[in-house]
Amino acid sequence: MSSNFWRVALLRGSKLFDLVAVCLAFLPGFGLASGSFTWPSFAEVLLLRIKVINILIFGSYLMLCSLIFSSCGFYLSHRLSRRSRRLRETLLATTLIMGVLLLLPLRMEFAGKSFFIAFWLLTFTVLFLTRLIGQHLLYYARSRARNLRSIVIVGEGSEAAALANRIENEPTLGYRVVRIIDAKEV
Repeated sequence: MSSNFWRVALLRGSKLFDLVAVCLAFLPGFGLASGSFTWPSFAEVLLLRIKVINILIFGSYLMLCSLIFSSCGFYLSHRLSRRSRRLRETLLATTLIMGVLLLLPLRMEFAGKSFFIAFWLLTFTVLFLTRLIGQHLLYYARSRARNLRSIVIVGEGSEAAALANRIENEPTLGYRVVRIIDAKEV
């Protein structure tokens, strides 16, 4: 299979994981807010009255979360970015998601101040830690000559060669120098 297939599959998996993380942050947030950490029985779950409009609102919320993640730069390449950039993106996305949750017309009697704080903290922590772990896994793979991108350097003499050496000496960047083209000869 082509590398593009794996790239698309990984991107879709990452988007799905982010939405699942947002959904699952509700459960411990609810438990922390209510002070009760007991799970309802299966019969109690079946007795819950769920309205179609609530399902539509929650589906719209998840689509909005996906849009927020994309617009905050979650799925762009962070090959050369610093940890502080990923931290800012996660902080912004989590805060926007929280703002949307506060503005939605959901009647959540359990949702007090403690729920919103717990939900925000859990969502931020899970999203940031998974990005951090993913980045370290990619560094590991790239240092083992996986997930490499081929590049051509166009520059002048010793400066282009120095850049190529710097890139070759840092395998975690994930670049393979294919050729150096001297700009003076072109």
